[in-house]
Amino acid sequence: MKSNPHLSRPAALMEITSRAVLATREGVVGFADRVAEIYLATVPAAYQRVPFRPMVGDIAQITAAQKANRQTVDRYIKGVVLTFPSDLEDAWVAALPGEFQEEALGMLASRHGLLATRARGAHEGLAAFSDTLAATAAYAESMAPIVADGTIDERDLPFIKPALLRINTLQASLAGVEAQLIAALPDEQAGNVVPIRNAG
Repeated sequence: MKSNPHLSRPAALMEITSRAVLATREGVVGFADRVAEIYLATVPAAYQRVPFRPMVGDIAQITAAQKANRQTVDRYIKGVVLTFPSDLEDAWVAALPGEFQEEALGMLASRHGLLATRARGAHEGLAAFSDTLAATAAYAESMAPIVADGTIDERDLPFIKPALLRINTLQASLAGVEAQLIAALPDEQAGNVVPIRNAG
């Protein structure tokens, strides 16, 4: 499933999060613990605007901190707190599991007409290639029920949104590999390459 493009940025992120916590065994509990841990570790204390409590001390202190942090995250998910702080977004997305994180990154990037792709170094060619193969396999799997009868029509509606998400993932993966290949070209040759995202 793909998030609703007409929702506000925070509302779209909460919609993805709601599906993520329902789809995982750990639910809100594990997700909230990860959000708080990542937020406290990555946002300097002077700039923290979300009152997460560090999970340190004795068992009673840790339990109290977890309870408070989980309540804070749950209030964002349920829409009780309507203002979503910008400094919370990175930790929130990083805490999302697997495909939901991928969907959230894609949604956030697409709002600016961009593809969410992982930046890879020159020595990560094999990893980038492997990601592209995995994205290709996932795309093929999502398309199989759509093209099984040789047509694409309204009967394929349950499969279309997942396929579109997989197409976005594949495009992003290809764009990442393309960027690596272009970066390896000499400057005089790289200028002659039109990246697929800019072709038209």
